[in-house]
Amino acid sequence: MPRVLLTGFGPFGNHDVNPTEGIVESFPSLIPIKNPFGKGSSEVSVEKRILTVDEMGSQWVANELDSREWDAILHLGLCGECTRPRIEVRAQDKLDMRIPDNSGRQVNDGRLSESGNLQTPVPVKKWGIEDWEIDVEISNDAGLFICNETYFRTLEALNTHQFAIPCLFLHLPSSDHFSKQDASKLVRQMLAHMLYKPSIQV
Repeated sequence: MPRVLLTGFGPFGNHDVNPTEGIVESFPSLIPIKNPFGKGSSEVSVEKRILTVDEMGSQWVANELDSREWDAILHLGLCGECTRPRIEVRAQDKLDMRIPDNSGRQVNDGRLSESGNLQTPVPVKKWGIEDWEIDVEISNDAGLFICNETYFRTLEALNTHQFAIPCLFLHLPSSDHFSKQDASKLVRQMLAHMLYKPSIQV
């Protein structure tokens, strides 16, 4: 049975509620997944984790990869200024925090490593998201706060261990712009696309 890791974050800054926390906590631990590219289906085990909004939280998945593996990793984060979901395909090698994180740390114009930006190997552009029921966009800007730091650390660890595990970051708008029901539906759709590879018709 495929095992996936789904993460979210708690509240931070002036956000009293982080919708990703509720989405992750209420997500089923076992879900059916259909192949979006052809025939086949499977049941998927979902491990759920709420990350702290600080350096320790950003490194949790990377540290766990020293001894564990999943078949897919999907991070969820809040984008306060967004009005529609964004699938992030790049993590920047940069940290420039407009506000302190929940530990009081505030890094300005800092780097996460010397290796440069990291791209996800997941072929999102082949997914045909323009035809999805839910309006979602592809983004190259995961921000410069804990979301980006988390995404970078996870991709960095996957590269270090040479794990071919699909990993993506999904930025969600506040609940004023995007419902919890649609968020859960989008997460399921993304996990299905991450676990199955696009097929070529010949």
